[in-house]
Amino acid sequence: MFKPLKLNEFLSEITQREPSFKCVFLSSNQDGIIATNDWNQKSFISNMTALWEESIFVGQFLNNDIAAEQEEMGEECLSMNVSIQTQIVHHDNGTVILQNICNNLLFGVCSKKDPNHAILLQKAQNIKKLIEEEIKKASAA
Repeated sequence: MFKPLKLNEFLSEITQREPSFKCVFLSSNQDGIIATNDWNQKSFISNMTALWEESIFVGQFLNNDIAAEQEEMGEECLSMNVSIQTQIVHHDNGTVILQNICNNLLFGVCSKKDPNHAILLQKAQNIKKLIEEEIKKASAA
């Protein structure tokens, strides 16, 4: 398993390189906050994690609902997977990008200002890739 302290340092480095980011974090509903550059944002991160988990629940509910409707109508069940991979949330703290990472973790980035969403999303994607690589390296060690 990866070491959260090393990830905390890594996330702090990211926010130093990208000054528009206020908070970067990894969390899960099961384990809580795993790593962040700002531990003073615990409540905010917990709220974002809960929002993400609710979205996943809604996606699963929709999948079940669609399958049940198709079954009732005698239709062959088409594999319609309502999967939530990315969310953009407008919060008092700023614009937040929430993404699934490593299949069971939530990766979040909160921007200090409200930039172009496409640019913010691209930056978040780049950071997500770096974090995934860091987790793989740490897990292999």
